[in-house]
Amino acid sequence: MIKVTANVSTSIIDALDNRLESINALVADIGRDVANDYTPLLERELATNVPPKRSFPSDYPIEWVSDAQRRAFFAKTKGKPYVRTGQLANSWTVDVTTEGGIFSINVRNPANAAKYVYGSLSRQSPGRFQQRFHKITGWPVAAEIIRPVLQEMIDEFADKFRDAIGDFGNVTGSGIRAYTSPRKRG
Repeated sequence: MIKVTANVSTSIIDALDNRLESINALVADIGRDVANDYTPLLERELATNVPPKRSFPSDYPIEWVSDAQRRAFFAKTKGKPYVRTGQLANSWTVDVTTEGGIFSINVRNPANAAKYVYGSLSRQSPGRFQQRFHKITGWPVAAEIIRPVLQEMIDEFADKFRDAIGDFGNVTGSGIRAYTSPRKRG
């Protein structure tokens, strides 16, 4: 008779499990450090990078995309000039999470008007939804502010992770995805 037996010691699996937990904790620590370094900068840039307030009527008329857009605006504001409150610029949030060895940075502005004022955040079409009069009056394309800072955060995280982990592991991928809510119809 010929026989082969293979055994796996649970102490090895336990050791790998412990190592994985320590790597997840390392990811959380590095993510927290990177977030502490960059989040205030990003939030400040988004809150302060706004054009100067316009005066009525000398800075008007604005250039509307269509007559229907102009009518809708004046119907909503009842013919009164819009008064900027700063709420849109201050609605940006930066949330950083780490879970299962993944470091995630979420930058968002929940205001419905954000995509029309700041444009799309996508790489392929930054500023796509930004209305012409917002562009003319100096509103920035938010993707041009956010994407470079996100890339710096990713690079900083990757460098710190490589320094801490050595030859045991590596950053296996990174990327930036953008989402713009669909237009509400009706």
